[in-house]
Amino acid sequence: VVIIQSSTSAFIPVVPFYYLVLLAYLLSLVYLGFYLWWKEYTVQAYVQTVIDLLLITGLVYISGGLSGSMYLLYVFPVVAASIVLSNRAAFITAGLSAILFGLLVDGLYFGIIPYFSADQYRERSLGLILFTMFLAWSLIFLIAFLANYLTNGLRRAREELHLAQKELEIKERLA
Repeated sequence: VVIIQSSTSAFIPVVPFYYLVLLAYLLSLVYLGFYLWWKEYTVQAYVQTVIDLLLITGLVYISGGLSGSMYLLYVFPVVAASIVLSNRAAFITAGLSAILFGLLVDGLYFGIIPYFSADQYRERSLGLILFTMFLAWSLIFLIAFLANYLTNGLRRAREELHLAQKELEIKERLA
């Protein structure tokens, strides 16, 4: 909570953050139940990724949208999708992150979505809003690309290790 307060320019009530944290803990228990009793792990991972993106969007909204720096949290589900799911899933997650963040910022800017607290409102030009959104989107997609590059290297190394283990087993049997 201290980090959240220091990353925003205005004082934010902490009760909504506690509700989000409690919701995240409850969802973790639900995810554990799914893991134990439902064996569709890929579907579970996609559902969990989407719910995590919605939680992050709620956190970004509470922290003030562009007023805070919580929108950088969108990179974590992107990296997780690259590691757990696939390269395609990382880019799908990055795209969904960009859409959710863009909808939130546009909604706040055009007055469709009210600010969480009146102190968070700041007059910004449309150019600054678009530049910041473009910068955030670029960062999210760059992280997706880099995470895919690294996880591809890890997958190749795992395959090579598996092949080396098979060769070693064959050589041991022949010896």
